[in-house]
Amino acid sequence: MSEDKMTSHMLGTILRSFQEHFVYPPFAQKQGWEGEVLVVLQLSAEGEISDIRVVRSSGYRILDDDALLILRKIGSIPDARAWLGGRNYRARIPVIYRLTS
Repeated sequence: MSEDKMTSHMLGTILRSFQEHFVYPPFAQKQGWEGEVLVVLQLSAEGEISDIRVVRSSGYRILDDDALLILRKIGSIPDARAWLGGRNYRARIPVIYRLTS
């Protein structure tokens, strides 16, 4: 698998896992707060997620903290072993909080 395909596949898998755990923080929703949190994380060759950090804030701590909490809850991406080939991977994940009507 090419590096671009691997990156695309990994990011898609992480974002799908994120969506499965996602619940808009009720207080932020009530306040009408939206934003984008840019997070970096380490994905080990075994698929374990670690070293999760916000590199660009949404401007709302509750949204930033929620993004970190969800990624910690995910904990690992079991399929990662198959496509990482024994390597660790550092990923940049944009987490977008948008209210829809």
